[in-house]
Amino acid sequence: MKILLVDDVLTNILLLKSYLAALGEVESAQDGKTAVELFARALEAGEPFDLVCLDIMMPIYDGHWTLKQMRQIEEKTGVGDDQRSKIIMVTALANQKDVLKALEDGCDSYIAKPVRKQVLFERLQQLNLLAEDQTAE
Repeated sequence: MKILLVDDVLTNILLLKSYLAALGEVESAQDGKTAVELFARALEAGEPFDLVCLDIMMPIYDGHWTLKQMRQIEEKTGVGDDQRSKIIMVTALANQKDVLKALEDGCDSYIAKPVRKQVLFERLQQLNLLAEDQTAE
């Protein structure tokens, strides 16, 4: 699995990376602009990200903007709905307004911080990124 972690706080990236590193190749970005560039490059190279974990509150370009850009890139390059990257919003903003906006913009799931490994792995299973026998243990 190819994974992109996007968060402006390095500690959050390191935590998620510790959870996900055994599942595949993990790249990271600390801002939306860099994340969009990495996302586009991977798609152009024919090696798209299977999973993007995306924070909402980031300086310059927030997670909502970043999510929209990623979905537009997929649309422009002809990526079908069944081939899109799975994008999980991972954020401290767990209010209904932000959750609904993220879902409307095309995220596949939403996890409130602090992220627990078990919850993350349950989401990955729901998104068919993990086999049922793969657990957070």
